[in-house]
Amino acid sequence: MALLSLWKKELREISFSGLTLLLLSAAFYIFLYYQARPGTIQIILGVIYLPFFIYPLFLLFQGYRTFSREWRERTIFLLKSLPRSGYEIILAKFLAAAVVLIVLMATSSTGIYFVISRNFTAVNQILPPEITALNWEAVLGWGLVIYFWLCGFVYFTAQLSSLTSRFFNKFRWLVTLLVFYLVNYLTIRLAGYLGLLFDWLPNVRHYVIGQAEEAAGLIEVNGGGLAAAVLILLILFIISSLLLERTLEV
Repeated sequence: MALLSLWKKELREISFSGLTLLLLSAAFYIFLYYQARPGTIQIILGVIYLPFFIYPLFLLFQGYRTFSREWRERTIFLLKSLPRSGYEIILAKFLAAAVVLIVLMATSSTGIYFVISRNFTAVNQILPPEITALNWEAVLGWGLVIYFWLCGFVYFTAQLSSLTSRFFNKFRWLVTLLVFYLVNYLTIRLAGYLGLLFDWLPNVRHYVIGQAEEAAGLIEVNGGGLAAAVLILLILFIISSLLLERTLEV
């Protein structure tokens, strides 16, 4: 129940910016829906996925803003008075952001479906046969896994950078940028070592072309890489939680 109450609080705080982005995305796809015609379908296909590039930036902003707002509005003192661990607070904030992201992605996916369905014949004429022959369940499945990992990484990195800057009285923006860069650099190095450490895990294979004999249509994901990706998010989560508890003590 404690986690649920924290989650509801965080969801209320992120709801306004999330709703604003949701309405902008819906308006964008309504515009594309009525502008889509055979003569403009190539341009529309080029911009139809634009919101999916904006959503990670939204999470980057929220990851940094979530604690800077707490200090600015003095609600951080309320967190100090509550018997909540850093893990609960970080998890509640992340789950609230994840719910907003899922709603945004569902809205965009629905918009893409209606735009393409309205111009299905024109789209099929433009796309090469190699694209239309893809096993889209496998392609979209792995695409979602990578996308969710990227969004989670961006969110936790921004959050960790914001929390680290709280230990400094001056040049907090500079500290935030340096920590953000350093975390990305260390993540790349750590991913390589973790990938080697878990290299014994089996690889995951999916054929993205209907004919399994097509070797060129094979997606093979390294099992060690998958384990490394999960561990990196877990490490960022733990470090952020420990930093939060430390800042609440000082």
